[in-house]
Amino acid sequence: MVNPDPPIVSRRRKPTSQGAVQGHTVTRYKVRLIKEDEEIVGEPKTLVRPVEMAAFLWNRVFDGVDREVVCGAYVDGMSRVIGWTIAYVGCLSRCSVEPRGLIVPALLANASGLIIAHNHPSGKLEASAEDFYFTKRMVPACELLGLELIDSLIIAEGRPTPRWTSLKAVLGW
Repeated sequence: MVNPDPPIVSRRRKPTSQGAVQGHTVTRYKVRLIKEDEEIVGEPKTLVRPVEMAAFLWNRVFDGVDREVVCGAYVDGMSRVIGWTIAYVGCLSRCSVEPRGLIVPALLANASGLIIAHNHPSGKLEASAEDFYFTKRMVPACELLGLELIDSLIIAEGRPTPRWTSLKAVLGW
């Protein structure tokens, strides 16, 4: 059996006669996905339709949140939810985001698909120019890395179920 954590060997350069070290050091990193919490569900949740995606994420992430939050839900090859994460928390009406904050956890979770979603605390479901821009950046980023971007949702409060807009339906990728 191969040791997954071989000993780290230090290869430091020796000081020159003047005492200065030539070159630079390079660090070896290990990246791990840490399970934060677990939830038992009665049956595997499938996220096939936007209404199901919105309800799943509203109940776990957005209900009662008073600022913009961006999250990702990760699914396996049969569209069963295998995990989710809150990637970014913003202020009342905006949130600064980068694709890496959503894609890296998907890759670490060995997901085949990704659903991104954010809320609009104002209750308005209209997508902003930033919403369109970010979604358009996510599509090729996911494709390049072998992930399916299943949808990008804007979710707002509604009773008995949350209201939502699908940017996939609007942009049609």
